[in-house]
Amino acid sequence: MPDLGPTARFDVEEAPDELALVQALLNTASVGRFPDLLGEVETAGEWLAAAGLTAAGSAGAGAAQSAGQSVGRSADAARPTETDLVQLRAFRDELRRLTRGSGGSTSWSGVAALDLGADGVVELKPGGGAGSASVISKVLSLVFVAQRGDTWRRLKTCRNERCQVAFYDRSRNNSGAWHDVKTCGNQANLRAHRERNR
Repeated sequence: MPDLGPTARFDVEEAPDELALVQALLNTASVGRFPDLLGEVETAGEWLAAAGLTAAGSAGAGAAQSAGQSVGRSADAARPTETDLVQLRAFRDELRRLTRGSGGSTSWSGVAALDLGADGVVELKPGGGAGSASVISKVLSLVFVAQRGDTWRRLKTCRNERCQVAFYDRSRNNSGAWHDVKTCGNQANLRAHRERNR
């Protein structure tokens, strides 16, 4: 897996397997002193390239690597457009609502195909063309696999309205509500205690 910096900046343990990439996308959002990594074309392009995603279709990191270029140099080729960023932020916000237990309000569709390998294993392959559709297709395929493996329900967003960091709930009964009980959980409990005493 590539370095998925968005999750590491919140000092949160990554979700298992490729669900970590979905978690990282959720954690690109601005929280506290941390900026929105999908807010500017340059930072978004850098993160998409580092995460192995591309919003530029055929000119992405994979194509650059096969041509002998480094991933760092391919970041310019994989730079998303402003329209891509608007769509990616809207998609991320929809995923955040779902991980908070709120229903989605928009339908997102991407092109994907089932592929039967020589070993007899069927795999879901993302498609989606170029731009933000390619990224959304990849992420939707990862969510689908996580749902089939029953790990999706453990990817949550902190209930603290000012936080909303995405975390993977490793509690036995899947009851976690805070990305960090010592900070967000204690703050919420203290507020509730004050309200009860009024």
